[in-house]
Amino acid sequence: MKKFCSILTLVILSIAFSIAFTSCKNAVSLDLYLSEIRSAVYYGKFDNYSLSVYVEEKETPYLSDGFVGEMKKYVTVRVEDYRLALNDATVIVIFGNTECFGKFNYSPLDGKFITEIETNKLPIANEITIKLKSNGEEEVFTLEKLSVSGAINYQTALDKVSYYKEKEIKKMLSSKGATIETRVRILNEDKSVYYFVSVTDQKGETIAFLVDGANGEILAEKTF
Repeated sequence: MKKFCSILTLVILSIAFSIAFTSCKNAVSLDLYLSEIRSAVYYGKFDNYSLSVYVEEKETPYLSDGFVGEMKKYVTVRVEDYRLALNDATVIVIFGNTECFGKFNYSPLDGKFITEIETNKLPIANEITIKLKSNGEEEVFTLEKLSVSGAINYQTALDKVSYYKEKEIKKMLSSKGATIETRVRILNEDKSVYYFVSVTDQKGETIAFLVDGANGEILAEKTF
């Protein structure tokens, strides 16, 4: 009897695993439709500035039309909490043997100085160097990659959304020739990791999600 129960338990577990695997296998691979990836953030807080550098790949031109355009690599530098204006400032982002040059523009929307620099390579090290030139003076800063031990990567965040909204995403792709575009951005907040994930169809309708980077839980969802 014990042997029979053990065999029955193994069969039930095998069936459950097979169903779960089939469900995962049939979900849409959102990474095939990526039009934006923000895979890492470097950050440093200093006397006169807080500096962030986003490591990104995204379509150019940047459009929410359900189609994936030509993907290019960028490092985006953002300056906030500044005590000195940076209207004429330039910046050099240095990692490995690569140097990226940019000039800041002021964004009145969020009150930050921003420059987006196209590059052939993206940083992967734990630290990068920033040279900031303003008012004839140069300052050098070291920024560290924000990371949390055990956090999921962006591919896992995409998979979580794909399983969570499998029917809706498949519906977006149900008509002949239909396609979608997906965006994923890592967000670092108070030593925690989150992911913003959005899926847009050809009508411009978007479903967006906030994913917990610790466990992949869907924390929020919005359609617009």
